[in-house]
Amino acid sequence: MSFFFADAVLPLRFHLRLGATRHVLSLGTDRPLDLEPDEIAFRAEQAGVRAVATAVKRANQLDLECRLETDRSDVRIEWVELARLEETRPPTCLRLFHNGWESWSGTSSLPLGRREPRPRGRFIRDIITNPWLGSHDRRGRMTSDLVVAADSGRDAVVMGFTAARRAFGFFVAARDERGATLTAVVPGEGVLLRPGVPWEIDPLTVRRGPRAIPLLESWAASLGLEMGARVGAAPSVGWCSWYYYFTGISDEIIRENLKRLVAMGHELPLELFQIDDGYQAALGEWTRTNAGFPEGMGSLAEAIEHAGLIPGLWLAPFIARREAPILRRHPARFIRNRRGKPRYAIYNPMWGKLGTARALDTTHPEVRDWLREIVEVVTREWGFRFLKLDFLYAAALPGRRHDPHATGVEALSLGLQVIREAAGDDVHLLGCGCPLGPAVGLVDSMRVGPDVAPYWSDRFSRFMGRDYDLPSTKNALRNVLGRAFMHRHLWRNDPDCLLVRAKDTRLTLDEVRTLASMAALSGGTLLVSDNLLELSPERLAIARRAVEINAELRDTTPRALDLMESGFPTLFWGRGESNDGPVEYLAVCNPLERPRARTVKLAAYPELGGWVDAAWAAEIWTGAKVAIRSGEIDLGTLAPHETRLLSLRLSETSVRGQPQS
Repeated sequence: MSFFFADAVLPLRFHLRLGATRHVLSLGTDRPLDLEPDEIAFRAEQAGVRAVATAVKRANQLDLECRLETDRSDVRIEWVELARLEETRPPTCLRLFHNGWESWSGTSSLPLGRREPRPRGRFIRDIITNPWLGSHDRRGRMTSDLVVAADSGRDAVVMGFTAARRAFGFFVAARDERGATLTAVVPGEGVLLRPGVPWEIDPLTVRRGPRAIPLLESWAASLGLEMGARVGAAPSVGWCSWYYYFTGISDEIIRENLKRLVAMGHELPLELFQIDDGYQAALGEWTRTNAGFPEGMGSLAEAIEHAGLIPGLWLAPFIARREAPILRRHPARFIRNRRGKPRYAIYNPMWGKLGTARALDTTHPEVRDWLREIVEVVTREWGFRFLKLDFLYAAALPGRRHDPHATGVEALSLGLQVIREAAGDDVHLLGCGCPLGPAVGLVDSMRVGPDVAPYWSDRFSRFMGRDYDLPSTKNALRNVLGRAFMHRHLWRNDPDCLLVRAKDTRLTLDEVRTLASMAALSGGTLLVSDNLLELSPERLAIARRAVEINAELRDTTPRALDLMESGFPTLFWGRGESNDGPVEYLAVCNPLERPRARTVKLAAYPELGGWVDAAWAAEIWTGAKVAIRSGEIDLGTLAPHETRLLSLRLSETSVRGQPQS
């Protein structure tokens, strides 16, 4: 098979600063590699700096490893151009899978050549986009973090880093009248090399095949294996206080909802009860509570456990506000800006008009001791067994650190390692607002999109976030679909909370069902975040059905079948195991602002092979039967933001030979 982007070039250029002088060390070539299976070694030494690289070629796969070392004490790495794929005649339908930097960063497939929709406002871009992308934000260029895929409609290629221990590697795609290129770049962040200690660059892989989704799953499996991904059994469904009460919680509110959940019994079978932001004395003062929690958090954790549920708690371990003692007394424990002041990390209006916070320096040994003490109190003294760790990107932000040799990846990894060691293996860690790669092997589940919201979209999200990055149910669901392939390879995906209430929300019933459909089929963490005292039986039934489906799918990886066809995938498929045997689900969504007629041609997607011989499928939300005729499912017209969730019970024979997740 002749693939597009078949020409692989390994320039292997290290852009360095030797003292005050810029220097480029090149050890590769700008000529395309021979496609025959082989192993190639590259070596170069200049100005006391040595570089070594090895490229291993297999059928439809290229793997690259390289390292840099020196005996000098004045060498800084600025950036490295590792590999480049070239196409002299790019197909007109070429689409690129764009993966954002952290949990909240927008992710989807976009036409190559379009300017990627980065948010307006530097204060937003600083926490949403990779801080080292630099000048690559230009028309005609697109970027992707950690992994990228390109699809021509007939074949696909994936480039990705198969470890994330050193730097926030990214990819730059460019297209013009001469062709297209796809380049792997590693930022060195200007950190000092340690004399005599090799600087190992995270390994890179290039894989080709007929479809992008299996390639992305294969890449994720390789990264997860290398990083020791935690994908075992974990608490999967529960309740969270955030999206109804936000910071306005109290001991009384928490206990009322706990009492109501216990009274519900099997009406809403949950495993976890998580208290979110609003209990702490200050942001950064985690072991003292505010006046709304006079009995302390240990008493609440005990009550939750007594109710037969897992106690969960929210922390933002890498940031602090000015009223927290650690910021007032120990400014040296924070990442510093050019003026030597603690570095800005976030503005959150939920924390008041002056709701700014600063970023802790996890390379500082006193910060790590402080983190260890907090986690030990929360888990061992208070008894919380589930920690939602928020705003984790802060540890990775650029700035002056206690350790001048540490990159942002290494600083974030240090902080997460301390938390994991202090919490122990039996405490579930959920990452949120977190750059993805360094967290693999350290968190059990990961938020994969921006916050959901009690609305589909709003003016602020559409303008400041360009309808792509900022909190909204629309943006959250796009990411759930786009990052579905990460589930059970890197961690358990967290699609964010399920909001089913009919009051205090702008979500329509169709939008609630769409959110419930995608959260259920994700197979990942599923937390209901409503006032349990006010849920109607009809809305409670939606949550219960989502929980049931989620349980059937939690041991499989779902697929957004049209991921590389649309900016917002509309076909979400998963196979699971019910009490009656194998079952498949297909969610067909209309994310548009207008009605849309939908017909699904089964032959277009190998995953739907088991549906061809069926006469009909059941629609979950209405109970209707949907006919399957001549290899097609005709759903008629879907309303704006409506999803039809179809289920099909399979026989063992119909499952054999189908693509595996």
